[in-house]
Amino acid sequence: MRKITFWVLAIALVGCKPETKQKEKTTPMVELEQLKLPIISEDTIPKEKVVAKPDSSTTDTVKLFKKKPTKVPKEKSITASLASKFINKTVQHFVINTSKDTTIQCKGGTKIAIAKNSFQTNNHKVITGNVNLSVNEFNTLPNILLANLSTMSDDKILETGGMLYLEATANGETCTLKTDKKLQLYFPYQGTKKEMQLFYGTTKTDEVNWELAEENVVFVCEIPEVEPTYPGGDIAMKAFINKELKYPALAEEKGIKGRVIVSFMVAEDGSMLNMKASGAHSLLCKEAIRVVSKMPKWQPAQYRGNAVSATLSLPIRFNMPIIQGIDYIDTMSTISKASLKQAVKKNDMSKVSTNALNYYIFSSAKLGWINCDRFYSDPSPKIDYVLKDQFKSNSSTMLVFHNIKAVMRSSSIGSSAMFHKVPLGAKVTVVSIQNRDEEYYLATKETTVSKDGITNLNYKPVTLELLEAEIAQLQSLWKQ
Repeated sequence: MRKITFWVLAIALVGCKPETKQKEKTTPMVELEQLKLPIISEDTIPKEKVVAKPDSSTTDTVKLFKKKPTKVPKEKSITASLASKFINKTVQHFVINTSKDTTIQCKGGTKIAIAKNSFQTNNHKVITGNVNLSVNEFNTLPNILLANLSTMSDDKILETGGMLYLEATANGETCTLKTDKKLQLYFPYQGTKKEMQLFYGTTKTDEVNWELAEENVVFVCEIPEVEPTYPGGDIAMKAFINKELKYPALAEEKGIKGRVIVSFMVAEDGSMLNMKASGAHSLLCKEAIRVVSKMPKWQPAQYRGNAVSATLSLPIRFNMPIIQGIDYIDTMSTISKASLKQAVKKNDMSKVSTNALNYYIFSSAKLGWINCDRFYSDPSPKIDYVLKDQFKSNSSTMLVFHNIKAVMRSSSIGSSAMFHKVPLGAKVTVVSIQNRDEEYYLATKETTVSKDGITNLNYKPVTLELLEAEIAQLQSLWKQ
């Protein structure tokens, strides 16, 4: 008789082109006006830093590397085997020069800021040279399911803002963070949730349980204490633009006019990064970029005494007709609000929350399993929700809430899988995966959480690739 193992997942609903030669003797009428744009957040370690992206070219100090598969908890079930395959397939690798402050930009949007000299061996010897950092992101529903993860803290439901698994090695040895060092973790979000906190994961068998970090800081800042400023202030900037900006000849011939918005980030050292332009015409965009890129370094924004990065937008209006010899720029208001974040060095910072920031920011003292979550509270009556005759040895049963980003893990009661303290009336999509002699079968069914439980799932054979594709479609359940 063939051995049949089951993996059950239950889903509960609860431009600018090259231009012709410009006229050198004409001066445009230019207006600099206030414009409120969406706030863009950037990391802000107030020191020298190097930014690495896993899908781009690298520098001598930060580069990608290939290494043995990432370690995952030792597990015996078939779900653990699938999770290990998925985790090792999606891991991102970086080489960190420990002599520099470094910011890692991960593919899923997570950013990790690492201060220099942060790593040590298990024997507390400080690491010099390079450290290999492995990162796994679990900030989508398919990633969480395929990695066999849940958002549970013992029997309490957590709503997740993203999960990470971090591992550092040097010269074949596992590294830890020094006791006086912490990572800054930036979890991207759409639609802020209050009371987000940091959790660390502990593993046993094939489960990761999330425990609230003892010292928990999330920092969100909308308005800096000191705005970034152009050297000499607004008057000096107006004079610079009037002197440097030339109306493109072709634009003048065609009567092209209008507003161009130049956006850029003023980094901690005052340099201008990530410059982009959009507006009336590519000819005007190109000229605006040319002029703004020639500006000297700015005075960076500050928060609590630290230099921090700020994203700004500078609207410039090109007017016709051109009046030669006239130095005219309209009054300029304060440039758009900057979204800023201070490097979290201490744990005495007050927790702040705002809808304007693009990231939840935490200070973490550990590597390993890390989760950005909040405890979920629902006033609805709670029941033990049963999937009858759906539990087998070496199986996993999960429940995903649609009105929140939460995934529950089941326990077994005889031949049934049970979820404890589930809100009554939640709509449910049951997703069951079976492994029969290394062949996969998938069944899905929508229903509502009730005291009657659920049975009668219809399975279809799927390849591993099709299984992953089917689960990937479930991401739509978490679009809020």
